[in-house]
Amino acid sequence: MSNHVPVIIMTGAQQQDLKRRVLDEGATDALSKPANVDHLVARIRTALRLQSYQDEIRGQSQVLSAKLWSALKRRMLLGST
Repeated sequence: MSNHVPVIIMTGAQQQDLKRRVLDEGATDALSKPANVDHLVARIRTALRLQSYQDEIRGQSQVLSAKLWSALKRRMLLGST
């Protein structure tokens, strides 16, 4: 599981610049108040689904890196090119 926690910012401001800034700072999403409950729930589900995919990709990357290093070490020990 990732240490990253999805963050959805809700603001009363309609300023697009503010929303862009919070997204640039790392927020997962930015919504204007008042938010439609169904829309908010859909955004939360999407954020959690994306986080799950990112966690899976990180895990697969670690496995592949370990396999690559193992193969490289074997090649170096065998003196192969």
